[in-house]
Amino acid sequence: MLLRFLYKDLFAVYVCLYVCCVCIVCSLCRRHNSIIIMSIHQPRYSIFKLFDRLTLLSLGNMVYHGDSAQALQYFSDIGNGKLMYV
Repeated sequence: MLLRFLYKDLFAVYVCLYVCCVCIVCSLCRRHNSIIIMSIHQPRYSIFKLFDRLTLLSLGNMVYHGDSAQALQYFSDIGNGKLMYV
């Protein structure tokens, strides 16, 4: 039981550090007018909201490229309204 408790606490710390690191990198790039290219598998919604532009690939094919703020609406419009985010 103690191991499970420690794992959950460490996982929460790692998630917090991950979100903080991405926020810092994004703010530095905005300040210096730079571009970041990231490859993130299933990012948390709090990270997703930091993206300006988004390119999504499926099986090597581009399924979306554009403003990240418009992505959820785009997939809802084409019939995939069951997107989940946390």
